[in-house]
Amino acid sequence: MRGLFKPPYSLNSGKIWVSKVLVFTSVTKDVGKRQLVNNLAYALVSYSRKVAVLTLDHHREESREQLEQANIKTFDRPDVLPFEQFDFILVNSQPGFFPHNLSGYNFLVLTPLIDVISASRIFMDSLGVNLIIQIVVNMIGQHKEMEVYEYKIESLMGAPVAYEIPYDRVVSRAEVKRQLAVKVYPWSAFSQTLLKMAALVSDFKYLPPPDYMTQKFFKDLPVSFSRLVFKRW
Repeated sequence: MRGLFKPPYSLNSGKIWVSKVLVFTSVTKDVGKRQLVNNLAYALVSYSRKVAVLTLDHHREESREQLEQANIKTFDRPDVLPFEQFDFILVNSQPGFFPHNLSGYNFLVLTPLIDVISASRIFMDSLGVNLIIQIVVNMIGQHKEMEVYEYKIESLMGAPVAYEIPYDRVVSRAEVKRQLAVKVYPWSAFSQTLLKMAALVSDFKYLPPPDYMTQKFFKDLPVSFSRLVFKRW
């Protein structure tokens, strides 16, 4: 994970609160874009960020209830977004589409399979030269014998890979239970990678422990020791 991230674009700059808008699209189905967006949103919330998810891709149900329960606001229309209320707005865009009316960071999600990479490259070539795209390779390790390695992906795509997300069975388990993997399996490889990505896009200089992970740590300690640590703080 390299975390290629530039200073935030300014939306509604006349207002006090400025949001970072992260737009995610893909060219093919079944690349895990929706799971990536939802779990990244929760990872950002765990770092005490105010987050909203804008869903423009209605191919599948977005599990709005689980997002709202995690204090993540959900919208399905960009014109009703109150930008000034959020640190981050994550956009799950339609396949092969970056909305022109939302200025932010554009992420193209793909899996390390040659047919997905080829379709993604054709899409990249159809875009304007001034549009900066960051590549997210998702579900690495699901089909090991068929996968393309990172340096070859960069060569085939003509762009660097910004983030690499490993395949993890816990994501499927959480999906069946209609839960967020980062919430119920915080120590999994998938969740740890998303937490690191959330820290990078938040411009943290180090990786802080999310609130719920800190609480879990002290909850598992003996009561007397926990009180001693808090007292010394």
